Amino acid sequence: MKRGRREETRKITVNLPAALIDAVMKYNDKSQTDVFCEALRLYRASRAYKALRELKGTGGLMMSYEDIKELRD
Repeated sequence: MKRGRREETRKITVNLPAALIDAVMKYNDKSQTDVFCEALRLYRASRAYKALRELKGTGGLMMSYEDIKELRD
C-alpha cells in the first residue's frame, strides 16, 4: 500500500499450508498479509501478460514487447 493513500481493505480468512507460508516468509522480512498481497499482485500481472500474449499476431497490439518493456523501466 502506498503511504498517504488509504485503500479499501477486506478482512478474509484463508486456510493455507503452514509449510508454504513459512517457506515464503523465510526468504524475506514480510508479514503474512504482505506475502499474500504480493502473491495476488503477481497473479493479476500474470493474467495481464497472458492476455497480451494472446493478442500477439492479431494486430491488436500496436507496440512491440521492447517498447512496452521500455515504458515499464
